[in-house]
Amino acid sequence: MAEDQNTEWKEQWRDEYLKTVCAFANTNGGTLDVGRNDLGTVIGVQNPGRLLEDIPSKLRNILGITVDVRLLKENNLPFIRISVNGYHNPISYRNQYYRRSGSTTSALTGNDLNQFLIDKFGLTWEDVIVPDVKISDLSLGAFDLFRKKARQKKRISPEALNVDNLELLDKLKLVKNDQITRAGVLLFHDAPERYFTNAFTKIGFFATDADLLYHDIVEGNLFSQLDKVLDFLFTKYTKAYIRYEGGVQRIEEMPFPREAMREVVTNAIVHKDYSIPATTQIRVYDDKFIVYNDGKLPDSITIDMLNQSHRSIPRNPNIANTLFLTGGIESWGRGTNQVFAECAKYGIGAPVFETKGTMVSCTIYGRRPSLSEKTVGKESEKGRKRPSEKMLGKTKSKILSFIRNEPEITIGELSKKLNLTTRTIERHLSTLQEQSYVQRVGGRKEGHWEIL
Repeated sequence: MAEDQNTEWKEQWRDEYLKTVCAFANTNGGTLDVGRNDLGTVIGVQNPGRLLEDIPSKLRNILGITVDVRLLKENNLPFIRISVNGYHNPISYRNQYYRRSGSTTSALTGNDLNQFLIDKFGLTWEDVIVPDVKISDLSLGAFDLFRKKARQKKRISPEALNVDNLELLDKLKLVKNDQITRAGVLLFHDAPERYFTNAFTKIGFFATDADLLYHDIVEGNLFSQLDKVLDFLFTKYTKAYIRYEGGVQRIEEMPFPREAMREVVTNAIVHKDYSIPATTQIRVYDDKFIVYNDGKLPDSITIDMLNQSHRSIPRNPNIANTLFLTGGIESWGRGTNQVFAECAKYGIGAPVFETKGTMVSCTIYGRRPSLSEKTVGKESEKGRKRPSEKMLGKTKSKILSFIRNEPEITIGELSKKLNLTTRTIERHLSTLQEQSYVQRVGGRKEGHWEIL
């Protein structure tokens, strides 16, 4: 016998142990024995009669709950047992909320507190309304895109789609009393990042872990964001390898299976914990593809279960259901199984899922081309068909001029010289790299630019 999530032992009663009772009430209940030492041996309790009166009174007056408090004996020594049920409503001790994790009682703060209160009131993060957003603020284009995709998939009746936008949101459970929820904003507002600073996706292509060659930031409602991210990945960030069978038939193969990439990216965006101020990040290398996302696995699912049949527990069920209707999610509960199956079918190693704190990552190791294979893709095509420098526009031409004169110039310095934001400079540089005008040699701090 040992202390655990539902068991705690104390030698004598102190009022601060009300925190432990509070934590049991906020978790799954538990038992607090007073008069038992850390080894679990009953050593007896002083003034048991008075404690039988004081403890229930303090629990009612301070915590606002009624629990079972009994006087028991073991080896003829008295001890008090406080049996606590789990409560559906949140319980506080002096305006602070506590929970049990293993044998530890801890105070809830920040995002953990926010999520706890949302869960206790029967809500998820996506269910909370955004009072400043009206139906007229949402994107008509997003509604058109949803209806178009939903009609193609036929997972919702035509009659359900043939309603006004507010009624449609109501059918999708994205409004409460005609007010738009967070899920509704993420799905149908063209700039959800105005309300949620992490509502976008970052993609980067890396030569090494420390050497970022180019990157993109993808914003917008989740329908278009998902489409744009996948389009970037398939046309800009991954290069096909060419091989010939029988010396005649030309075959192009991507280093990573498309369907596995699609599934991992979709899962990251749909199941992201949007209450955590961190973006979804995708890192692409020549030989591996990694997606990082904040949104830890449900308590009942472990890493080892991701390649097995398991129950679907979507973090954002309304977002998941809406994207399911459009085909963004093909099925519930089989997403990670499909990633494993696609990698096996493609003849590459199994995907590697990892967790660290609230973050979940998935790494897919791709095929390595043989020496006889060539690399092709939209990037190299753009390089061969790049526009003349006269057609680049003033800003890109000025950037090239500064780089010619000062190859070690930084993005910050270009920003000051051209009176533009660093983000705008990065976008122009990304285009110049795609079109094979410049390349980055070395790292961001110690490297330099070269004109091609």
